[in-house]
Amino acid sequence: MLYRRVQQERGVLFVFIAVILFLDWQATLIYFGVPWLFGQWGIVTINLLQHQDCDHASVFDHSRNITGTFNNWLFLNNGFHTAHHLRPATHWSRLPEFHREHVEPNMRSELNHRSMLVCIWKQFFCVGERQGR
Repeated sequence: MLYRRVQQERGVLFVFIAVILFLDWQATLIYFGVPWLFGQWGIVTINLLQHQDCDHASVFDHSRNITGTFNNWLFLNNGFHTAHHLRPATHWSRLPEFHREHVEPNMRSELNHRSMLVCIWKQFFCVGERQGR
């Protein structure tokens, strides 16, 4: 049932893209294609940051968490990534509370970061200090 629905959605998307490419291929590439590619790059990059060198077999230590207010306001609490993986159906507004009550007491504290920029710096530029394993 779900597979069929996904295939139907994909079909509608492909038809939509074909129509807008036919109507104005240049505008489609600029206003649809570039943001789509940027979005894909952003998703892959943030997932690399959140999972690289973490213990993928662990229930709580498989992800880094960015707990700062601005980052989570901007990305709808996606920084509470472990909570998101443990309870994917939980509304984004409830992830901070779930993180504080159920995740933080059980995970390694070095996987929690207040700032995404500091986390990026430590993970990708301070190779001797890489955190996770």
